[in-house]
Amino acid sequence: MKQMALCVLAGVLLGACAQVDLGAERHTEPSDTDGPTVTGSGGGSDDDTNTGTQSDTDTGTGPDSGTGSDTGTGSDTGTGSDTGTGSDTGTGSDTGTGSDSDTAPVIGVSFWEYIDYYDEFIDAGAHRWMVGPSSSSNPEDGSWVVLRDVEQMQNPKAELDWAYAEVDASPVVQSKGWTTIRLAFHYEGTDADDWWIDDICVGTSLYETCELFLHTFSGVTADTLPSGWLDVMGSANSSSAGGWVVEVEEVSGERAAYLQWGFVPLSRYLVTPPITLP
Repeated sequence: MKQMALCVLAGVLLGACAQVDLGAERHTEPSDTDGPTVTGSGGGSDDDTNTGTQSDTDTGTGPDSGTGSDTGTGSDTGTGSDTGTGSDTGTGSDTGTGSDSDTAPVIGVSFWEYIDYYDEFIDAGAHRWMVGPSSSSNPEDGSWVVLRDVEQMQNPKAELDWAYAEVDASPVVQSKGWTTIRLAFHYEGTDADDWWIDDICVGTSLYETCELFLHTFSGVTADTLPSGWLDVMGSANSSSAGGWVVEVEEVSGERAAYLQWGFVPLSRYLVTPPITLP
């Protein structure tokens, strides 16, 4: 009985030992690469990739017949949408209408001149060309405007020859709102020059169109002035210069208004009749 018991006991023990060895052979530790690799792919404009390695470690003495499945799904489907619409539709419209057709016509005024003793004119004389309202007969009353002043009137071509001069008076006329005007030719000096003026012309363009006014002094009696023309004494005229007047004389084959020199200070204005503008 003792031997049988020992044998039985030994067999049991041997069997247990055998079971323990067999179990040890069956059980394998999972490696770090046994776990599933989870890759999450986001389907939006944000592209996130989750790459993780999951490892299950079962430590037990018994057989591990269970299946450890770690199927975590990492899904990053955040959709980043930047649909801000910046619309700059400011409309800058410059519809100012500048029409040249609204511009008043040119008021071209011109005349021809002849000068004797031109050097004395430069040294001791002064010529001016003026425009004023028809309501005024005195170029010194403050309502007149100088078209060409002393230096602008110096024209060496006029020395002992006829020379042409012109100017556009429309800027002055428009600013003043004049519809009728007078022109004036101012002579000033002491022992200066002789000055003749002829073919005074006003038109709606330059270069002697003359459709508004033209005077040539042709046929005018010598030592007189035509009707409507004025000889105005300036404030600088000497009180002893009464005999020096503006009158028509002939020079170089032409009759012309004559503004003569004198031994005393002279200041005289030859003033036209009123001239109607369009």
